[in-house]
Amino acid sequence: MIEEDQDLIGQLISAQWVFNDQELSRERLEALSEEKLQALSIEIEQIIKTSLERKDSLIDEVQLLSLMHVKMTIDNELTNRKGKLNLKIR
Repeated sequence: MIEEDQDLIGQLISAQWVFNDQELSRERLEALSEEKLQALSIEIEQIIKTSLERKDSLIDEVQLLSLMHVKMTIDNELTNRKGKLNLKIR
């Protein structure tokens, strides 16, 4: 895994603790554009897939679960935004 991936993983793992604080996470999620959230979700998914495929992965199971939690949180926010948009259109 390249150094950039390791840096990103470190940032995502530390961000997971921020997402656990609901008030702070809501502010951070709402501050990000839908495009940035989608890009982050895709990036996390790629890291997870790569980690699962490689036997020598630098990500342990706990970190992998943390990444999955962050991805689910981001995906939920994207789903919520789409739901709110649909309500506004009606």
